[in-house]
Amino acid sequence: MPSTAYNTLLAIAEQVKFWITPAHQTYAELPSGAVPLWSDDFFTWCIAKFNFQNFPAPITYNTVLRTLDQAAQSQPRQKTQQANLRTAATKNGYEIDLGNQSIQVTGK
Repeated sequence: MPSTAYNTLLAIAEQVKFWITPAHQTYAELPSGAVPLWSDDFFTWCIAKFNFQNFPAPITYNTVLRTLDQAAQSQPRQKTQQANLRTAATKNGYEIDLGNQSIQVTGK
């Protein structure tokens, strides 16, 4: 039976949005930015987020990370769509047509 620390870590950490790189690395989207799931930055965020007198044992923390990583890896991938980009030189730089919007690239 999972410990209270395990359930608390898992419940709070599941509030974070996770995404996967093409190399299958899991990242967590934190308020400070995206960090690798298995990084010191994510560990530091967990320490700051929880009000534990003593942080859970490393085996508990690693088990939670494995659970989160497996859940993120098993989510359906969003399909990427190819876009036919059109570019044009303008007086101040370049304009790129993205289909439903365009961007301007200038010297600024």
